[in-house]
Amino acid sequence: GHIARAFQEFDQSEAYLDHCLALCCDLGLDDPVNRTRCARGFIALHKCDEKAAETFFKETLQKAQEMNFTDVILLCIAGFAGLNLLKGNRETAIRLFGTCIAHWDPNQDIMAPYKVVDIDPFIDRCRRETEKDLFDRAWTEGSALSVDQAVQIAQESLNLIPP
Repeated sequence: GHIARAFQEFDQSEAYLDHCLALCCDLGLDDPVNRTRCARGFIALHKCDEKAAETFFKETLQKAQEMNFTDVILLCIAGFAGLNLLKGNRETAIRLFGTCIAHWDPNQDIMAPYKVVDIDPFIDRCRRETEKDLFDRAWTEGSALSVDQAVQIAQESLNLIPP
């Protein structure tokens, strides 16, 4: 899945991940289900399918919060950052990416493919499209946020506040 996404073979990655998702669901493997749903969300982002991306990240965030899967919560925040970027909310996107990277555990090898394939290209786009001072300020602000604060900002920015 990650390799296909790295080569922008999104349809191939999507088919593989759908197969993995079905298998993990059948086996009741919550953590791989959540990670796979995040990967599907990133495919939707790469394909500019905002609705699908929002659905994957919103549903995954809820489950990750219930199970206290911080790394998956960070992936969802990164997904919401990508959605903000697609919607033109670049400063919010930069803050949310800053939070993700600040809270990232570099010792978790399982997270590295998401960062390289799914998150870094969006951060690079933010950096290219934003004045350096604005980027640095928003990144610093985001780096200082807690994970819970970033979730709140992400939900508010995309009108995803649960009832």
